[in-house]
Amino acid sequence: MMRALAQRIRVPQIKCNFWTSVFYVIVIFFLIFSIVNFKFQCIKLGYSLNGLHSEIQKEMIIKQNLELQKNKYVNRNNLYKKAKSLGLEFPTGDKVFYVE
Repeated sequence: MMRALAQRIRVPQIKCNFWTSVFYVIVIFFLIFSIVNFKFQCIKLGYSLNGLHSEIQKEMIIKQNLELQKNKYVNRNNLYKKAKSLGLEFPTGDKVFYVE
């Protein structure tokens, strides 16, 4: 029975000459090359993003340090102490000069 069924179903033969085979090999090679190149570009982009992330972290640390220094220098008590050490005083009415 199987043999009779196999004889009734005919699978068409694919005629393939040399140039079509070469074409298929080139297309497959191109697809593989494209996939590998895409993965390489993704990895390269990942490394550059990681480098940018580390640079941003360094800049954030520098910014935080500068903000701490600014807050230290802008603090009213620190300014008053610095002025006292330089011999400065608050202006009084007799020490104020009006310039016209």
